[in-house]
Amino acid sequence: MSQATMSGTPWRDKETLQRLHFEEGLTQKEIGDRLGCTRRTVGEWFSRHGLEGRKGRPREEHVYYTTSVLGYERWMDKCPPSKDKMVKVHRLAAVAWFGFDAVTDNHVHHKNGVKWDNREENLEVLSPSEHQKTHHESRDWSGANNPNAKFDWDAIRDVRAREGSETAEELAEEYGSTPGYIESIWSGRVWPEDSEE
Repeated sequence: MSQATMSGTPWRDKETLQRLHFEEGLTQKEIGDRLGCTRRTVGEWFSRHGLEGRKGRPREEHVYYTTSVLGYERWMDKCPPSKDKMVKVHRLAAVAWFGFDAVTDNHVHHKNGVKWDNREENLEVLSPSEHQKTHHESRDWSGANNPNAKFDWDAIRDVRAREGSETAEELAEEYGSTPGYIESIWSGRVWPEDSEE
């Protein structure tokens, strides 16, 4: 029997740790439970003795980090009862900076638009309506900036060049638009020339 086992600290004994882990197949947590210490203590003594865990059994993470398709960093929980619960990193940062009560039921806005820049000076807490207004006012939905636009600048130049030689109805049919929109292009109400790329 080793000195560690005799002194009442069996988790310090290399042979005991090897036997329980490699022969009996216990995890570090299970070893800690059996020997009366924490998993962290067992892990520390594994490191001191230069022991590595069993190969072939991947470590199971209880939470994992992802990035959403919109670019927001987030943490997801894999354990019941909160399995698949998600929290966005910028909301966690806002709670740290401004407090839980300030963030609850509100939105967290990135002032510079960079969704991973969670510095205190780049985040602000806004009501949902304030947040929507901020994004709507800062976004230019005209012309080429509209993701649903049927035209690009080459088409706009073509439509303008054909004003007077063809009717708005003919161009609308060709471009899948309306005569009123073709007339708006001609008048400069949409796709103004000073915004041309």
